[in-house]
Amino acid sequence: MYLCDVVSGLVPSGLPVTSPSTSDSEVRWLPANASLRCPAACQCTMTQSSTDARRRTAAAACDKPINDDDRFDPETEVVHVTGNCHRSFVSIMASVAELSAPRELSLRRCHVYTIEELMLAGDGVNWGTVFVLDVGFNLVTRILDRAFVKASSLRTLILIHNRIEVIDRDAFEGLNDLTRLDLTGNRLSMVTRADMRWLCALRSLSELTLRDNGVHVLAGAAFRCRLTACSLLHLDLGENRIRRVEDEAFVGLPNVTRLNLDSSQLTTVPTTALTALSSSLKELDMSGNQLHALLTHSFRDLSALRIVRLNRMLPLLFVDRKSFVNMTSLERVELSGNEALTYVDREAFNNAPNITNVSLYGCGLAAVDRQFVDSLPSLKLLDLRLNPINCDCHTEWIRLSNVTRVDIAVLQHCKDDPDWVGCPPRIAALFRTELDVALTDTFTLFCRAVGFPPPQITWSVPLLLGNNSSLSTQVHY
Repeated sequence: MYLCDVVSGLVPSGLPVTSPSTSDSEVRWLPANASLRCPAACQCTMTQSSTDARRRTAAAACDKPINDDDRFDPETEVVHVTGNCHRSFVSIMASVAELSAPRELSLRRCHVYTIEELMLAGDGVNWGTVFVLDVGFNLVTRILDRAFVKASSLRTLILIHNRIEVIDRDAFEGLNDLTRLDLTGNRLSMVTRADMRWLCALRSLSELTLRDNGVHVLAGAAFRCRLTACSLLHLDLGENRIRRVEDEAFVGLPNVTRLNLDSSQLTTVPTTALTALSSSLKELDMSGNQLHALLTHSFRDLSALRIVRLNRMLPLLFVDRKSFVNMTSLERVELSGNEALTYVDREAFNNAPNITNVSLYGCGLAAVDRQFVDSLPSLKLLDLRLNPINCDCHTEWIRLSNVTRVDIAVLQHCKDDPDWVGCPPRIAALFRTELDVALTDTFTLFCRAVGFPPPQITWSVPLLLGNNSSLSTQVHY
């Protein structure tokens, strides 16, 4: 599609057509009244730069086969082809080869099987001016060494939803300026040091996406491939099958500011692995995992972290004392949509003085200690909406709080002059009362209660197991 939106009175008789690789002295001018050629299978427009009234970009978007004699206008910089292009792939690449300075090329659903096939068909393309290449939704299974060496000017490479299983060590050799690589929806199930050696060639890479690849383990030193630090800022490993993150998994990534581990199968927080990112990590998403509890020191010493998302974890039952320790930059904590969450400890946060927003929207909380709010001096919002809060002696304080947001029905059930006789502690149900456990196994039961002053909890444990009087119970608490 050709992009054209000329503002009357602001545009001179001739407009420059530039690519990011041209200097100010090399600007090419496109006459305002130029007739731009567009293949019949495409929609063509021209847009004017929002920052430079003289700058216009011509682009073509095609969703039908292109005839052999169809050609894009030579000044076209952006070409997006989607679907059915396998029927006219050679014609498309021949037309792209006639473009003077193509800047962005997208070839989706073109039945491309190899990158070599793409480069061979585009042998005449001026790859030196191409900054964005999208070969998503094709059939590529392997990236061979030096596959993109002709396209050394690439800044963004999108290979989403192919069938890539293997990337050779030197696959991205020559892409010294690549800043973004998206490999979403492929079959790169192994993240080990040997499997990730291709990362070493990408010295300018700041954003790497490996979502939905079936990854099940993040091995130690998987991202450490050279002596110099990796430049990566954003690492997305969401929607995988990750069950284990080894302690040194993120060693070699001292600059990462955003990490996605969402929608996977983690059952515990990879505490030690995350501390390797303590000086740089600002945003962490672990939503949609299989955590049963946030235990003491689950998150600790992540001094740069500002936002943590722990939403939609169906098994999550409780957030324990000092789950977050020494999180001095932490501002926002999201724990929404955890329907089984019935207990959040009054001392869940320790040395986290800058928290302003805690979201517990849509959980299973019947009560929250007032001391939870008192322990967070910067708190501006505690969202408790869509929780089964019961306004009694433990939660009547909510009515007087100026930071806590609850459903209006909760406040309507608060007594004007409560006379809570005794006000016994409210025990959170954190385990089943009947368990079936093999005699050789160990198991842990958690008991937590809300009350003021803080209740003392004692266990009443039988000394015998089952009907065998010779089996004694060993209890540690």
